[in-house]
Amino acid sequence: MIDPSLVKNIVFDLGGVLLEINHQRAYDTMSEVLNRPFVPDELQPDAQKLLIDYEIGAISTEVFIWNLQRMASGKVPSGNEVAQAWNSMLIDWNPGIFELLDLLKERFTVFLLSNTNELHLQWVRSSLRQNHQIYDWDTRFFKQTFYSHLVQMRKPNLSIYRHVVESAGIIPESTLFIDDTAANVNGAIHAGWMAYLHDPEDDLPTVMKEVLGLI
Repeated sequence: MIDPSLVKNIVFDLGGVLLEINHQRAYDTMSEVLNRPFVPDELQPDAQKLLIDYEIGAISTEVFIWNLQRMASGKVPSGNEVAQAWNSMLIDWNPGIFELLDLLKERFTVFLLSNTNELHLQWVRSSLRQNHQIYDWDTRFFKQTFYSHLVQMRKPNLSIYRHVVESAGIIPESTLFIDDTAANVNGAIHAGWMAYLHDPEDDLPTVMKEVLGLI
């Protein structure tokens, strides 16, 4: 049980919390583009490592796309086709999240911690600019943002939670983490944070107001 009186900092995940995503849609689209099944959990170890390496910024977007193109059966898709298939998991912004973030930043210190990659972050910033006229996402709503491919660490590894604490100068016991993946939530708890496992089917503004005792 979370005690709202102890919460001073809130750290949000991005996909599945602030942003609606559909992993299966990307897997299906990538399967079509590559003309072969694309199921990350069933890929060969070197292909699974490719996805992780891209998420921690160990390889460039060009190298990532080239390796995916090499997996194609038959006609090799263009780099743009692969990039669009990869980004097809990104759907839209959950209703009310901008208003929620505006509300929360007046009462708490708010951060973003996301396992992501260069292609997805490019899509995020483009979507915010074109559809919501938000040009300062990283500073308008958050004290700091932490993206796995830029800090070269990923959840649920303990190192990334420690990095956030040290970089932001926050106290773990006063920090509430919101994520839609149980492993990431457990990682935060192991790091000494409070944490809440969010169901993407739930309305985030309503959930946050209930968790924080704002209604």
